[in-house]
Amino acid sequence: MRRATPRAVFFDAYPHTVGGVAHIGVLLAATLAEQGWHMEVVVPANGPAADLYRASGITAQVIAAPEALRRYGRRSLRGASAVAAVASLPRYWWRLARAFAAHDLVHVNDARGLIMAGPAARLARAQLVWHVHSQIDGAALGWLARLLRARLAVVSRAVTPRGLPRRAEVHVLPNTPTQSTAVANHSGEHHSPTLLTIGRLHPEKGLDVLLAASALMRQVHVQHHVQIVGGMQDGYEDYPLSLQQTAQRLGVAADVEFVGVVDDPTPWLQRACVYVQPSRREAFGLATLEAMHAGLPVVASSVGGLTELVVDGVTGRLVAPGDPAALAAAITGFLNDSDSCRTFGEAGRRRADEHYGVDRFRDAVRDLYAAATARA
Repeated sequence: MRRATPRAVFFDAYPHTVGGVAHIGVLLAATLAEQGWHMEVVVPANGPAADLYRASGITAQVIAAPEALRRYGRRSLRGASAVAAVASLPRYWWRLARAFAAHDLVHVNDARGLIMAGPAARLARAQLVWHVHSQIDGAALGWLARLLRARLAVVSRAVTPRGLPRRAEVHVLPNTPTQSTAVANHSGEHHSPTLLTIGRLHPEKGLDVLLAASALMRQVHVQHHVQIVGGMQDGYEDYPLSLQQTAQRLGVAADVEFVGVVDDPTPWLQRACVYVQPSRREAFGLATLEAMHAGLPVVASSVGGLTELVVDGVTGRLVAPGDPAALAAAITGFLNDSDSCRTFGEAGRRRADEHYGVDRFRDAVRDLYAAATARA
């Protein structure tokens, strides 16, 4: 029997960090409330994500996962650790299923969410939405989603998993800016213009490429300052030190500032001249979208969802990943032309508002949930 007020549960498998998944979870809760749903969040441990949900007025229930399932980063799940994680899953599925039984729909995210909570949704006889925020290698998870009869949502077409039925229905549910940002200052009237990048300190973000590009720009006397906003990721604890050592070796340490984690990137966006996203892999690029929303011109790698988000030659420049020379040339082009900065920045802001605004997100959520619950 369908409940008068449909109920959804959002399973966040990443309680140790506040990233795009958590911010979208908060927006999803507000959107569903407007559409007549009641939503709660389940997390496998307390941490910054649960704190964010609770501060936003969302019920966040902790259903503690075994320690083997609370290890993050690919390097932490190998050998005996991977065996222990797999062995602990069935019991955790049954625990989650008891919590999910009071809900019509379970919304899980990425590979970890599908593995940890997807089977539990089916045990609870709830409809399942699998929301893919990152690029997934291989076809195994697509086959699992097919087995679990999950409704698929992706942040960009670029991350559509393999292994799905040939004519599987895919809902594009792109991210939307999570911060209200004023127009950035990209007038070019700076003694040392600031290049900004935001993201976790992970090799996939290509920060070493940005450092190499900075060194090339320094060689030809292009004045600039680099700000890197973001913190360490579990499983890659040695990477921040590696980046600092790279900056020292390249002779750009004085020009590079590692800001760390910030609650609100707005002040940094407002002071920047150019936003740079030199990723080797990028499913969508929420920070890039927020930079566009702030009116910044973007220089980004031509990978994944960035190729759908950034219009080359209109809102920014796309360059080959891992190419410091191309990155340096594109950045220098903007720093030498304040009118171009303004034109590209304004075009990016319009695109962010028109194609990735909150209204588009609400419509996409409505269509996705209507399709998922139509099976019930």
